[in-house]
Amino acid sequence: MEDLKGKRARMRTADGGIPHFCFPLVDPRWVGAGAAGHMRPDDPVLGLESGEAAWALPWWIMKNHHIANLELAGRPVLVTLCEACSSGAAFDPVIDGKRYTFRLEGLYNGTIMPIDYETGSCWTGFTGESINGTLCGRVMERLPLLQCTWREWLDLHPHTLVPDGAGEVRDGHGEGHFPGGPVISERFRALLTHIDARLPHWELVLGVIAGGAARCYPLGALEANGRALNERLGGSDIVVLSRPGTWMAAAYERRVDGAALSFRTEGEAIVDEQSGSRWELSGVAVSGPLRGRQLHYVHSGVEEFHIWAAFHPHTTIHGRAADAPPPARWSADEVPAALPPLLEKGWWTRGMRLLDVECGEGVAAAWAAESNLKVVGVDADAARIAAARRNFGRLPELRFEVADMARAAPFGAEFDALLDAGLYARLEAEARAQYVKHLAAAAKPGARLLLVAADEACAERARAELADTFHFVDRHPARGRGIALRLLRSGWLA
Repeated sequence: MEDLKGKRARMRTADGGIPHFCFPLVDPRWVGAGAAGHMRPDDPVLGLESGEAAWALPWWIMKNHHIANLELAGRPVLVTLCEACSSGAAFDPVIDGKRYTFRLEGLYNGTIMPIDYETGSCWTGFTGESINGTLCGRVMERLPLLQCTWREWLDLHPHTLVPDGAGEVRDGHGEGHFPGGPVISERFRALLTHIDARLPHWELVLGVIAGGAARCYPLGALEANGRALNERLGGSDIVVLSRPGTWMAAAYERRVDGAALSFRTEGEAIVDEQSGSRWELSGVAVSGPLRGRQLHYVHSGVEEFHIWAAFHPHTTIHGRAADAPPPARWSADEVPAALPPLLEKGWWTRGMRLLDVECGEGVAAAWAAESNLKVVGVDADAARIAAARRNFGRLPELRFEVADMARAAPFGAEFDALLDAGLYARLEAEARAQYVKHLAAAAKPGARLLLVAADEACAERARAELADTFHFVDRHPARGRGIALRLLRSGWLA
């Protein structure tokens, strides 16, 4: 790796710095879990294993590089991460007996685009295909990689290694992203060659390619099947193994010695029907007649639906009709347009406690939490709350509760800001009066209320009916959602 480090040194800028996109992570110093005081339990990581050895690459380190040129257990490995679309992947960078090394060159179709040092060919970040240059059309073999939290990885691999983090920073470029985050920048959206509205863009899916066919498996749908789902895709018998409640999922061929195995969940174990052997998420049998056998890994990885669909526009979706519309109350591209600037000076500020009334599947609440507000999202629909927890439950300072604010006042005066994106507009007069009392009960003195009215008549009604409780401040257009009214509980916050 000395040659690569030399190239990295030659790319220093005039002031001695190195642009973040120019240099990859190159064979970092690894430390054991016992010396990993720089890691936090909920840190997302990219996990790799080989035999008894295991390695974890934290998102907060990888987002500083996007590319890692590694040598693990004597084998070259390329790892990529695009935190904007939650796609992480590992590849064998040896082609025709020659090892290739990579750095980030730019963006392509809404995600990162690596370039190899040796030929200057450009590649896709998580499909492993060269899209131009002398290696155009070549595809690297994808290697197994799991996404999960540091705590979850430690549960599986207590003796894992992790980079020591020397010289790395948590803030700056890429901070605030997490797997399945709802925000996508217009810059990235503009690069997409195909936009698919069948699922919310942020929904995490396991994308699988087998026999030339593409199918994605929403992680929430996989939970209903336990830890193993037997499938047939592209003429191949495959099994999707996952751990419910996590981001861990991978696909394997389920044929062993020419016979197709059928897998089932037995408690927390994965068992095949034919031999009764028990299997790990890594596709290795750990007990029974097939102990030690390894299922063949199928090209698969977890990423957000929008990026999977951009590269696989003809993908099928497990358990979902092809023309089914997305179920979210808000689409992510509407949130910033519908709400006034969240961190506008003198209105809502970092650290405020926000109540998102009728939060639906959690998009607006997650967007606010990503902007460093402390958010509680409530909805009377338990199914929506379950989806919100599944989509965004790992985001710090964000929680979801089942509650009907039109019928009850579940909170005391604890919120600095409140958001109503449509409940008030749908209630009849008597119910509206009770609802306003419940809002007032939850609001601190001086609390901000952003209320989205359906139309001009609704806006005028709100100004009149809320006048004794909230002071009207101003109004903003909310594209496709009516009129956003901004109000104050009483008094002013500095």
